[in-house]
Amino acid sequence: MIYLFSDGSSLTPGGAGGWAFVAVRDIVDPIQAKWQTQVGTKIVDSNGGREKTTNNRMEMAAVNEGMKWILTSCGTMQPLTVVADSKYVIDGITKWRKKWERTNFKGSAGAIKNQDIWTHLFANVDQFEVKVKFIHIRGHRGIYWNEYVDRLARNAADEIREQQIGW
Repeated sequence: MIYLFSDGSSLTPGGAGGWAFVAVRDIVDPIQAKWQTQVGTKIVDSNGGREKTTNNRMEMAAVNEGMKWILTSCGTMQPLTVVADSKYVIDGITKWRKKWERTNFKGSAGAIKNQDIWTHLFANVDQFEVKVKFIHIRGHRGIYWNEYVDRLARNAADEIREQQIGW
């Protein structure tokens, strides 16, 4: 089983943002990794960013990029649990997806935001030949790998901002 921890960061709405993921093995329960104690074995981590974005888009990008790495490097039969502190991402995949697809991404207030990334996320989930599990955790609660990806995502956002202002 691989656990994919992900996080996104946006410094200001519509400003620089970053995403990050880490893939980890040898964890019995992702919540066991509390209080800044490293549990499990890191396989890979990655981060990146965008100049003009939102926090939700970066949260989604983190999961998307992590799942693409798992699919490419480990294959479609790899058991996977995605652990994210974004309820928006977890609920979008596990609760709202069927309705959005049925209504062609239209909601009561109009078009669903971020359809472009949702479409990629759903396609990546569908490539797995085993059921992908999704777990929502509360952020900034001392869960080691969540704090780890939070730092990576913030660092990526900071790098983008520094490039923008020429530091």
